[in-house]
Amino acid sequence: SACGKGGQWQRALGLLDSMRELRVEPDVVSCNAAVSACGAHGQWRAALALLDATGRMRIEPDVVSCNAAIGACEGAWLAALALLSSMLAPQRPRPDEFSCTAAISACVKSGPWQLGLAIFASMARLHLRPGLSSLTAAISICEKAGRWQDALGLFGSMAERRLDPDVFTCSAIVSACRNGGQWQRSLGFFDAMLRRQIAPNVVSCSSAISACQEAGRWQTALTLLDSMKTLRIEPNILSYNAALRSCGEGGMWQLSLSILRAMEASMLAPDRSSYNALLDVVVDQPIVWDVFKEAVQRRHYPRLFQGSGKILDVHQLSVGGAAVAVLCRLTHEAARRRAGIREYSRLRIITGWGKSRRTYETAQINHATVGDLLRTLGVPTIPGQGPGCHLFWVRHLDAALGGAGRAPPNKK
Repeated sequence: SACGKGGQWQRALGLLDSMRELRVEPDVVSCNAAVSACGAHGQWRAALALLDATGRMRIEPDVVSCNAAIGACEGAWLAALALLSSMLAPQRPRPDEFSCTAAISACVKSGPWQLGLAIFASMARLHLRPGLSSLTAAISICEKAGRWQDALGLFGSMAERRLDPDVFTCSAIVSACRNGGQWQRSLGFFDAMLRRQIAPNVVSCSSAISACQEAGRWQTALTLLDSMKTLRIEPNILSYNAALRSCGEGGMWQLSLSILRAMEASMLAPDRSSYNALLDVVVDQPIVWDVFKEAVQRRHYPRLFQGSGKILDVHQLSVGGAAVAVLCRLTHEAARRRAGIREYSRLRIITGWGKSRRTYETAQINHATVGDLLRTLGVPTIPGQGPGCHLFWVRHLDAALGGAGRAPPNKK
C-alpha cells in the first residue's frame, strides 16, 4: 500500500512476489493492495495480469480486487467493461456501486458516452442505488455527450436522494452546462457553489472562465483567473486558454498576449490551442507575424510544411492562424520567384476535414477563409479538387504578390 501511494508500483509487485520467500502466504488483502498500486499509476495491464494470477496463487478475488482492476482501466474502457461484465457470471463477485462508477469513469475518459449512460441505467436492474460518486460520473458522461438537460435532471435528483453535492459533482454540472452552451446556467451553478461554501477546484474555475468567454464577459474571466491564486488553486493550461480566448473575443488582444506570457512565467508552456486563440486575436495587428513565427519555431504545427514545401497543411490552425500561414507562405514563395528560384510549378493548401463536429466546422471555415484570401489576392485555383484542398499554379503569384508583399488580412 505504501509503495502504491509513493508511486512505486513495480516495487509493490516485487514485494508481493517475495512474500513466499519470506514464508508469508499472499492473501486477497495483499493482492488487492498490489492491484491498487498498479491502478493508481495507470498500469492497467499489470493490474489485470495480477488479477488473473490470483487463481494460480489459490486466492479467490473479491469485489475489492475487481473494483481496483476496473479503476486501473480508466484509460482502457474496453478492458473495464469486459471486467465489469465478467462480474455478472456465476461464482464471481457481484458488482457494487463502485464497480459501475469505475466503469462509467472509464467511458468518460476514453470510451463512448452511450455505454457510460447504459451502465448507469443498468444499476437499477442490478438493484444498486446510485450514490454521490456514480451520479457525479453520470453527469460527467452527460457533459461529454453534450446532454446538459440530462445532467440537470441527474443533479436535481440528488435532493430527493438526500445527497449533498461535493466539489466534484458541482464541477461536473458547471462543465456540463458550459459544454452544452448554457453559460448562464454554468455561471449560476458556479455562484451557487460559492454560496454553499464549496471550495471550487481547477475544473470548475476553468469551466466558469470558459462560460464567461461565451457570455462575452472578459472582465469576469480575468477576475476568476486572478481569484484562483487567492483560493490557492493553480491555474492549468485550460484556465489560461479560456481567459485568453475570452479577452480576445472582447477585442483585448494586449491582455490575451499578456496572459500567454503569464503562462510562461508560471512554468506552463503554451500549447497549440493557446497560439491558435492568440493568432485569431492579433490577426490584424503587426505583432501577428512574431506570434506566428514563435508558434512555428516551438513546433506547434509540425505538419504545416510538407512535400519539400509543395504542400501547406493548415488544418491544425485556427481561422486567423490559417490566413496568416497562407499569406506568409505565398509572400515567401513570391520573393523566391523574384530572386529567380522557381522550384515548384504548383502549390497545394490542405485545410482538412476533421472527425469531430467542432474540428469539421473549423475545417469548413478554414477552407472558405483560404479560398476568399486567394481570390482577394487574385490567385485562381485549379478546379476539380476534393473538399479540404486548394491547388493553384505558383506563376500566378508573380502578378498577385509582385511587390514587397502585403500586410495580413483584416478579420473580415
